[in-house]
Amino acid sequence: DFMLTVPQLKKFVLLNEIPKKQHFSEKFLESVVNESLYGLDMLKLLAKSKIGLNVHGGGAGDFAANARLFEVTGVGSLLLTEHKSNIRDLFEPDKEIMTYKSVKECVDKAKWLISNPGECRKIALAGQKRTLNNHSVKNRVEQLNDIICARLRVAR
Repeated sequence: DFMLTVPQLKKFVLLNEIPKKQHFSEKFLESVVNESLYGLDMLKLLAKSKIGLNVHGGGAGDFAANARLFEVTGVGSLLLTEHKSNIRDLFEPDKEIMTYKSVKECVDKAKWLISNPGECRKIALAGQKRTLNNHSVKNRVEQLNDIICARLRVAR
């Protein structure tokens, strides 16, 4: 069936019931930014946050592969992200970032981080250091250049 081969459609085809509407507290809704932010405005807002939640889109599969990983850590906020198969190639979980494998684990870790601001800050700063040292645009461009040169067998 074609509908089952398209990931975005498959999840809807396999639903057993209509999704329940989310209900949020007034306090939460007042804190939500209702406009799209980009560039420096987005980074300034992320920097004000103690914790940045990251959820990968369906296209990432089992790989950590979006810019939010580096945006959140780069501004010095703690990254709470889904656990993916390659996450240890990018960050050390529980030391530089926090990961979760379920909604319950995500909520539990967020509560723990909020209750332990010193540990939250320590992990956030370690994540920021890792991003600034290892995941800069300069580093990525050099890696890409090395890959291209190796494929073309060009001496650097």
